Amino acid sequence: MKVRSVFAMTCMFTLLTVVTSGCSSSDGKDATPPTAAPVSCAAPGAPAGCWRQILPLGSGGFPPSPGSQNTPFWVPGKFPLTLRPQLAFNDELWMTAQTFAYSSPDGVTWTQHEKTDFGERIYDPTVFFKGKLWRYGGLDYEGRVFLNDIWSSSDGAKWTKVGNAAWPARGSQAMVVFNDKLWLFGGADHIKADRGTDHFLRDVWVSDDGLAWTQVTATAPWAARDDAGAVVFNDALYIVGAQGRADVWRSSDGKAWTQVTPQASWKPRYDYGRVVFDGKLWVFGGWAGEPDNAMNDVWYSSDGATWTRQTDHAAWSPRGPIATAFRDKLWIYSGTHTGADDNWGGDLWQMSKTA
Repeated sequence: MKVRSVFAMTCMFTLLTVVTSGCSSSDGKDATPPTAAPVSCAAPGAPAGCWRQILPLGSGGFPPSPGSQNTPFWVPGKFPLTLRPQLAFNDELWMTAQTFAYSSPDGVTWTQHEKTDFGERIYDPTVFFKGKLWRYGGLDYEGRVFLNDIWSSSDGAKWTKVGNAAWPARGSQAMVVFNDKLWLFGGADHIKADRGTDHFLRDVWVSDDGLAWTQVTATAPWAARDDAGAVVFNDALYIVGAQGRADVWRSSDGKAWTQVTPQASWKPRYDYGRVVFDGKLWVFGGWAGEPDNAMNDVWYSSDGATWTRQTDHAAWSPRGPIATAFRDKLWIYSGTHTGADDNWGGDLWQMSKTA
């Protein structure tokens, strides 16, 4: 598996078992953390809780995909680097690489599974829908051709190509489940010499079964984009920015869209985390201008229009985070740390729901 180039490409939580809370106590006095683990708490008035480091730098490993030169490889006791977690079978987290899949019941302990090889590709999203994991399109890495093939798996290990989608070949499309349907937003259909994307789409598609797709609109009112920040929030579809964009849009049907704000307070950035968690939209980290200008700020909103900065500098270092919500906590699985080259530090961070 190739790691995507970055050119192409706080007080809220408690720990599972590794450390104990260092958040503010109910009488308003700061509790002193009993360990030296990094902690980042929010400013007064922000949701209660703290960011906590669950695993230190060096706790991740790269999937041993064919031809990969990335080290160290994953071994038991580490979590997989570069992969985005999905809540899937048995309410466990799953990550999928070219020839291996990984599952975790608790977000910390991971098991490796051999899986069907669907070829070396990038920009191919994975989603869990109607009891199966699905993987769609992306870019054939060596062939430099975008795809629209459909793969599915009922166990995470055995994958079957089940057809081709009605939508044109693409990669970095956003996909979410909403109202028991699978939705697709935008993406990219052309690359530069370095395989960075340079032509983007603004269409919306929907499927009842993951196989048959219907175009909802060819020209959504939001600007063409890849890696759109598509989430489901307050019983509606939201687009929370995209690469280099900070606009927020809302729709109840994927066709009629309302612009919630032309530019959120967190300003345009790349490779940022965006998660629905604890009844709020969250945006954090990423980089602006140049890849070595990474950030570790954290923002939240109850409506997508008004944003509050939880902290300028969380305890985790500046990075483009890989994040998910799981078991009433927000997780950051490393991500690319600041710098002109991809630098996967391999640390794990966590934040818990407001009490």
